[in-house]
Amino acid sequence: KRRLSEQELLGFVDDNVYGVIAGLEPYTNRGFQKASNLKVISRCGTGLDNVDTIVAEKNKIKVFNTPNAPVIAVAELTVALIMNVIRKVQLSHSSINKGQWIRPKGILLKDKTIGIIGYGKIGKKVSQYLRALGAKIVIHDILIQPDNLSYFNFEKLLEISDIVTIHIPYNENYHHLFNSKAFKSFKDGAYLINTSRGELINEEALYEALNSGKLSGAALDVFEKEPYDGRLVKLDNTLLTAHIGSYAKEARLIQEIESVTNLMRGLKIWE
Repeated sequence: KRRLSEQELLGFVDDNVYGVIAGLEPYTNRGFQKASNLKVISRCGTGLDNVDTIVAEKNKIKVFNTPNAPVIAVAELTVALIMNVIRKVQLSHSSINKGQWIRPKGILLKDKTIGIIGYGKIGKKVSQYLRALGAKIVIHDILIQPDNLSYFNFEKLLEISDIVTIHIPYNENYHHLFNSKAFKSFKDGAYLINTSRGELINEEALYEALNSGKLSGAALDVFEKEPYDGRLVKLDNTLLTAHIGSYAKEARLIQEIESVTNLMRGLKIWE
């Protein structure tokens, strides 16, 4: 029920392991050396940033993922987090639990500019949902520059967006992409949503941006270290969830079936 460390993973693998159904635990050269007969890594999920795919390829290890199964689940959660944080639902809910009656004033989604960082499968689905709710969509993606949508560079998108939502895979070039410098570029009073990877955000810099009022709020489903126990838990304008993006029953069932099928195909047990 949490991400295993590399050292913990090394305790599970040896020469008897030929295939793995993988979560978010790190698959590095040390693990490949210990599991010298490993043939297939079948990731139950989309991202492969926890797998050293270059070393895997050198060792002739096949690597699979399930890129389609979680798309709707993550996109729906993203919209839910946006609606929750801009209407301050969690703040009113917690006030009632404390015996209070706080009625915080939020903002409407309609006519707001939503900046989508990453226009892959999930980014496109989020865009579809939000446009249906009357939001204006702007895009930043280093690989895709869609003709029919407003495309901006990274800094300009941050400047003009009322809400920024992140949908890019993690790699070392994107480590702490959202740092103190980036938060200074944000529109005053904007919101940040992350259902992608925690390593994309410098959480201490985000805390400062939220605590100072530069950002009005943030909703995070992913963190650099999970389970998360950092300073963001102290803020009323932050909504935190425990990496539940793909945790819809229908999506998980599809992911798990696909990951087992990929494993069997990789091992040539079933074609």
